[in-house]
Amino acid sequence: CRDFDIKNCTLLEGLVDSSRTCHIKSEVSDSFWKELELMNTNSRLPADEYFHKRVLDISTGIHDLGPINWELALCLLLAWVCVFFVLLRGIKSFGKAVYFTALFPYLILTILLIRSATLPGFVDGIMFYLTPQWSKLTEASVWGDAAMQIFFSLSPCWGGLITLASYNRFHNNCFRDAVIVATGNVFTAFFAGFVIFGIIGFMAFELGTTVDKVATQGAGLAFAVYPEAVARLPIAPLWSILFFVMLLTLGLGTQFTVLETVVTTIVDLWPHKLRGKNHKWVLLASATVMFLLGLIMCTNGGMYVLQLIDTYAATFSALIIGMAEVCVIAWHYGIDRFLDDIKLMLGHDAPPRWYWRFVWKFFTPVIIVVSYLGFSK
Repeated sequence: CRDFDIKNCTLLEGLVDSSRTCHIKSEVSDSFWKELELMNTNSRLPADEYFHKRVLDISTGIHDLGPINWELALCLLLAWVCVFFVLLRGIKSFGKAVYFTALFPYLILTILLIRSATLPGFVDGIMFYLTPQWSKLTEASVWGDAAMQIFFSLSPCWGGLITLASYNRFHNNCFRDAVIVATGNVFTAFFAGFVIFGIIGFMAFELGTTVDKVATQGAGLAFAVYPEAVARLPIAPLWSILFFVMLLTLGLGTQFTVLETVVTTIVDLWPHKLRGKNHKWVLLASATVMFLLGLIMCTNGGMYVLQLIDTYAATFSALIIGMAEVCVIAWHYGIDRFLDDIKLMLGHDAPPRWYWRFVWKFFTPVIIVVSYLGFSK
């Protein structure tokens, strides 16, 4: 574990040893240079070291789960307790909580964007973000990842949108809501990219390297690279707190929706028995079961389980569900019948009618299949 305060050495194409002495390749022997390369390859960011060794206490693999990390288990319990009490009073309290969990991240992202715009390297990160690599468009995996990003961020096949929409008035303008949600999702992702790559550009400047070598994805970005960059800012604790509070609110917002979807599904199966006073017991049982299921991810090997579930249960499975949903509605239920239902709700057709016939019957299924093939590669 080392501190990457080695910009000048990197600019000279040198390497730093454990005593923080800079060495140039032409000035040392080949064997010593190879040892330096090996050390630098195996070294890690302090934030990365802290995350994996202190927070996760990660094991050698999924075969070695180890004991439960009780600090993580208590954090998981606290999260589910918060979700339980927010949803205890039903959809009204959930709606009020979502106003905060949905809008607060925009405030934090705006603050971080303004701060990152004042840092050296910001423009380099933004240019890397906005400069297209046209050759990537020929790679099927890129299209698969793009489709999966939309399915993951918009959540069209997780039941949450359908569950929450079921509480609307019958004549609610669902067409307008669909356009707002879909458009807002795209612009939010685009806006967040400026914040992320602005900070990564600053990180690359600090390290004396290029943006593409700093950029990463998944837990590595959220809990290693980004915290490392934020820690280098003036008043670092403030930015770190804001960043992780933003992650917390995003996570809680997702938990609210997931739990409400499960509870609503169970209650709707036996409405006469479970609605009213018994709703809270369904909520408590669901939250308890989910907490217990999550304990396996609080073990030393829990991150491997999380990655396994994320890859095989929370990614391309959404594409399969989406394919099933659109085909059942368009071909079994009937696309014209479905459009008539929308017309009954709106009081008029969702224009143009021919467009929705083509998109839902042919275009969307084909795109999903192509995206699935690209993601599987």
